Amino acid sequence: MFMSMRRFMLVGVLGLVALATLPASAQVAPDATPNLQLQVPNPGGGFLPATVHATLRQPDGKILVAGDFTRLADGTPRLRLLRLNADGSLDTGFAPAFSSVGTTCVIYSLAWANNSIYVGGAFDAVNGTNSPNVVRLDRNGTLASGWTSPFAVGSPGQPIRALAATSTSLFIGGDIQLNNAFGLARLDAVSGNWDFAWIAQTQNGDVINPPSGGTRGEVRVLALVDGDLMVGGDFLKIANILVRGLARISQTAPVSVRAFNAGLSASSYRIEALQRSGTKLYIGGTFFREVAPFVSYLNRVDIGTGLLDTSWQPSTNGSVTTLALEGSLLYVGGSFANAIPPSGGNRLIRIPTTGNGAIDSAWNTTLDDTVLSLSHDCHNRLIVGGAFDTAAGQLRNGLAGYLTPSGDCIFYSGFETP
Repeated sequence: MFMSMRRFMLVGVLGLVALATLPASAQVAPDATPNLQLQVPNPGGGFLPATVHATLRQPDGKILVAGDFTRLADGTPRLRLLRLNADGSLDTGFAPAFSSVGTTCVIYSLAWANNSIYVGGAFDAVNGTNSPNVVRLDRNGTLASGWTSPFAVGSPGQPIRALAATSTSLFIGGDIQLNNAFGLARLDAVSGNWDFAWIAQTQNGDVINPPSGGTRGEVRVLALVDGDLMVGGDFLKIANILVRGLARISQTAPVSVRAFNAGLSASSYRIEALQRSGTKLYIGGTFFREVAPFVSYLNRVDIGTGLLDTSWQPSTNGSVTTLALEGSLLYVGGSFANAIPPSGGNRLIRIPTTGNGAIDSAWNTTLDDTVLSLSHDCHNRLIVGGAFDTAAGQLRNGLAGYLTPSGDCIFYSGFETP
């Protein structure tokens, strides 16, 4: 879905975008690092720009980068997962290799716990050993001892799009249909064993409990918060309770759905990004409210109740897919264009959390396609991943860095400390 502007010459559309954007010289330019220009093989020969779906900062300041890439522009192989040093350079000693028996091999999600890296996506093996769709790696990139994936080889149709890990549990979300799960499940964090007692089935449409495979919802984002699990995605119900795309549930079995209601529309309730700041929860996605105040794509709610904060009313004109907080500045990435009319603010904007939600119009930059992931690297740099080729007119192929006001390690996962 992120290939249209990258793989074909849409002259008319690109012409309209060019008229509406600031010249590169007037935009905030990306930093010199990282500049790896990631690539993926072109079925017709040669290579195409790759897409970065996930980034994650380790406690030591290194940044994990995941997606569909197979190499750097200089020919250095990196098969769907790489790591940046704290200064933004490539970690040459970290090179796990992900592969698939079919044509689909991509990593969508990352998590850190137990001094381990958890990886979710649509793949079959890592370093030649089978571990379909979800795997636990030691920090050096090798398969963790004792880990076994519950999925079968050759099941790319059940990709893992979201992960959240504790010392004992790994919560996995996506387009899942396995055992007693639809969209969401819990595994043992050490072994990968399936937890049959923890059941939180997602449903879409006017269906009865339990849902069927054809009516299951899809989980897009997970986050740990105060002993509970925040769940966002494209689903109407969870555990047979009406929640419309966003729920707060217990981490323990039997699953309890908390009294948490963001009041999203019955027709549009897809949540893709969550970011906590104290008692507030910032939510991003493709959603609307059918009653006043009318909000869409981005807002914040009370983290305990889901009650909308009517004092903070941002305005984007397209879907929000990722959020990152640095102090009182919220960085917002997505597919929106010209969020700061009539120019600038394409796919990446900055909003102060202390105001009324107005976009910081002095911080303008333009990426030519969707931003999918944001992480802060503790060195005054925001790491940006996505489906873009250029950032402020400079070639980056899915991965770029922007200097930010503070180098403090404020942003980790937004919900817990390293």
